Amino acid sequence: MKTRKIILASSCLVLLVIAVIQSVAGRVNPVKTVTVKEAVDEIKIDRPEGLLTMKKVGDDWFIGDKNYTGNFNLCEDLVDNFKEVKLLGKVTKSDNEAVLAKYDLNEGKACNVTLYAAGKEVKSYKVGKASSTGSQYYLMMNGSNDVYMASGSVDDDCHKSVNEFRSKAVIQISKDDIQAVTVTPAENAAGYYEKSGVEAEWTMVRDGDSFSMVGETVPVDIDLDPEKCSNWIFGCASYAALDWLDDSAVITDEKILDIKIRGKKTIRLELFQGADNDGTEVYFGKCSETPYAFKVAKYSVQKYQKNPGDFSK
Repeated sequence: MKTRKIILASSCLVLLVIAVIQSVAGRVNPVKTVTVKEAVDEIKIDRPEGLLTMKKVGDDWFIGDKNYTGNFNLCEDLVDNFKEVKLLGKVTKSDNEAVLAKYDLNEGKACNVTLYAAGKEVKSYKVGKASSTGSQYYLMMNGSNDVYMASGSVDDDCHKSVNEFRSKAVIQISKDDIQAVTVTPAENAAGYYEKSGVEAEWTMVRDGDSFSMVGETVPVDIDLDPEKCSNWIFGCASYAALDWLDDSAVITDEKILDIKIRGKKTIRLELFQGADNDGTEVYFGKCSETPYAFKVAKYSVQKYQKNPGDFSK
């Protein structure tokens, strides 16, 4: 009985020692969360690739001097990641450029991030490279010489291009506003039927839940399928770019389609077909909703490569 008590007491002592060690270790190197409570409405990131700025106006984010419309979720996520930073521990303390270079926190490598709320600076960071695991990164805060390891991968976000943060939405209107859509093949395109897939100009007209079509190739007795018509015409309420071209880009490729979406206003969408150096087909677009040209996916072009018969029962 005495032996059993001694063993039990020894086990309890071991468990107590382990608990004390864990408690002390937790106090020595706890995970610390740095939180910005202000409503951040602007962020500036001075990085090797150039200055990236985002400003929130109302419910929308705008990027750079040209006020490109930002992708709301991506912009919000970037700001939120800096509003709450989890520090895993201090790595070192130094203002020596050679030491800071080990973490890409030196001049010319670091990303200097500043958060603002109502025009007032509320927090600043210096972001370095990712750790070997890729799930942490190095940073400094508010001009301090302390170098921390933080949880996350915002180091990668800091180096993303402006285009990656821009909204890809080209057309975004209420489907109920659409009254008619006209699809016209570009007559100046060589073999325009083969390229556009459209035999001749046609228009789908919407009157509430009813649909009709007009055009030279529309059969007089065409029996339209309401579901096909509604799915297609309501789908014209939105259109997205695959990517934005440089602001100065001029599309010299062959135009294949001209689309007009009529409602409270008339929106014009022009689609072009070109080819990469290896001969792969590529497509581009211009739209009255934006001054910027863009690249589009093939399926986004096929959306308009329709003929009246495609909507019959």
